[in-house]
Amino acid sequence: MKSYLDIIKKILEKGELKHSRTEVGTLAIAGAMFEHDMADGFPLLTTKKVPLRLVASELEFFIKGITDKQWLIERNNYIWNEWCSPKIIPYGHDPETKQKMMEERELGPIYGWQWRNFGAKYISHDQQPEGNGIDQFKNLIT
Repeated sequence: MKSYLDIIKKILEKGELKHSRTEVGTLAIAGAMFEHDMADGFPLLTTKKVPLRLVASELEFFIKGITDKQWLIERNNYIWNEWCSPKIIPYGHDPETKQKMMEERELGPIYGWQWRNFGAKYISHDQQPEGNGIDQFKNLIT
């Protein structure tokens, strides 16, 4: 944990401001690495409190390949509320755009969808993809 916190401190003190597609500036340093021997246990970060139920429901969301944030909301998980598909509502930080992004259910082809449909064409959360994608998760288990 100490080496992780040392990297965070270095980023805050010496990081260069970078701009992203979401227009949120981030501080970055080149080449920072965090190594951990898993024989010593899982390096769970404790700098932010995240209830296990939120982690579990988000993981289930990804494993199922779901892209409709309503599924998470029904499980009292609001971690994706501020996001939506940028093809529907382009990223913005003004109050009106933020409100639209919160109201839009469609997240687009995020992590879990890619795991379950790699290579297929994404249509929407309520339509089947075009083409035969590869279910990487299924292939991982078999």
